[in-house]
Amino acid sequence: MIRVRRNLESVAPILRALEAEELTGWQLTVRLRFAAPDMLREGEGRIYPILYRLEDMGLISARWVELATRRRVYRLTEMGRHLLRRETI
Repeated sequence: MIRVRRNLESVAPILRALEAEELTGWQLTVRLRFAAPDMLREGEGRIYPILYRLEDMGLISARWVELATRRRVYRLTEMGRHLLRRETI
Protein backbone atom coordinates (compact mmCIF):
# COMPACT_ATOMS: atom_id res chain seq x y z
CA MET A 1 0.00 0.00 0.00
CA ILE A 2 2.81 2.43 0.83
CA ARG A 3 4.45 1.79 -2.54
CA VAL A 4 1.17 2.38 -4.40
CA ARG A 5 0.55 5.59 -2.46
CA ARG A 6 4.07 6.85 -3.16
CA ASN A 7 3.61 6.14 -6.88
CA LEU A 8 0.29 7.97 -6.88
CA GLU A 9 1.82 10.95 -5.13
CA SER A 10 4.44 11.16 -7.85
CA VAL A 11 1.78 11.44 -10.60
CA ALA A 12 -0.68 13.59 -8.63
CA PRO A 13 0.27 16.78 -10.53
CA ILE A 14 -0.76 15.11 -13.80
CA LEU A 15 -4.06 13.90 -12.37
CA ARG A 16 -4.81 17.30 -10.89
CA ALA A 17 -4.06 19.06 -14.18
CA LEU A 18 -6.47 16.75 -15.99
CA GLU A 19 -9.17 17.16 -13.37
CA ALA A 20 -10.50 20.37 -14.91
CA GLU A 21 -10.00 19.81 -18.65
CA GLU A 22 -8.62 17.64 -21.41
CA LEU A 23 -5.01 18.41 -22.32
CA THR A 24 -2.45 17.27 -24.86
CA GLY A 25 0.88 15.91 -23.69
CA TRP A 26 2.53 19.19 -24.63
CA GLN A 27 -0.03 21.22 -22.66
CA LEU A 28 0.57 18.98 -19.66
CA THR A 29 4.32 19.47 -20.01
CA VAL A 30 3.92 23.25 -20.00
CA ARG A 31 1.77 23.12 -16.86
CA LEU A 32 4.10 20.73 -15.08
CA ARG A 33 7.09 23.01 -15.66
CA PHE A 34 5.53 25.25 -13.02
CA ALA A 35 3.50 22.83 -10.89
CA ALA A 36 6.05 19.99 -10.65
CA PRO A 37 9.40 20.91 -12.21
CA ASP A 38 11.11 17.87 -10.65
CA MET A 39 8.88 15.57 -12.69
CA LEU A 40 10.49 16.87 -15.89
CA ARG A 41 14.02 17.02 -14.54
CA GLU A 42 15.15 14.15 -16.79
CA GLY A 43 13.53 15.64 -19.89
CA GLU A 44 10.13 16.64 -21.15
CA GLY A 45 9.68 13.40 -23.09
CA ARG A 46 9.53 11.55 -19.78
CA ILE A 47 5.86 12.46 -19.44
CA TYR A 48 4.68 10.15 -22.23
CA PRO A 49 5.60 6.81 -20.60
CA ILE A 50 3.88 8.06 -17.45
CA LEU A 51 0.74 8.95 -19.43
CA TYR A 52 0.71 5.52 -21.09
CA ARG A 53 1.05 3.83 -17.68
CA LEU A 54 -1.80 5.92 -16.22
CA GLU A 55 -3.92 5.02 -19.22
CA ASP A 56 -3.16 1.31 -18.73
CA MET A 57 -4.19 1.67 -15.08
CA GLY A 58 -7.52 3.20 -16.14
CA LEU A 59 -6.87 6.53 -14.38
CA ILE A 60 -6.84 8.57 -17.59
CA SER A 61 -8.10 8.05 -21.11
CA ALA A 62 -6.84 9.36 -24.43
CA ARG A 63 -8.26 10.06 -27.85
CA TRP A 64 -6.91 11.40 -31.11
CA VAL A 65 -8.16 14.81 -32.27
CA GLU A 66 -7.45 16.96 -35.31
CA LEU A 67 -6.13 20.33 -34.23
CA ALA A 68 -3.52 22.02 -36.41
CA THR A 69 -2.12 18.49 -36.56
CA ARG A 70 -3.30 15.20 -35.16
CA ARG A 71 -2.85 15.20 -31.38
CA ARG A 72 -3.56 12.84 -28.53
CA VAL A 73 -5.72 14.45 -25.84
CA TYR A 74 -5.84 13.08 -22.30
CA ARG A 75 -8.59 13.28 -19.71
CA LEU A 76 -9.18 12.01 -16.20
CA THR A 77 -11.50 9.00 -15.97
CA GLU A 78 -14.12 8.46 -13.28
CA MET A 79 -11.73 6.01 -11.64
CA GLY A 80 -9.02 8.68 -11.67
CA ARG A 81 -11.40 11.25 -10.18
CA HIS A 82 -12.49 8.83 -7.49
CA LEU A 83 -8.89 8.01 -6.59
CA LEU A 84 -7.94 11.68 -6.52
CA ARG A 85 -10.82 12.47 -4.13
CA ARG A 86 -10.34 9.36 -1.99
CA GLU A 87 -6.61 9.63 -1.56
CA THR A 88 -6.47 13.43 -1.52
CA ILE A 89 -3.04 13.12 -3.05
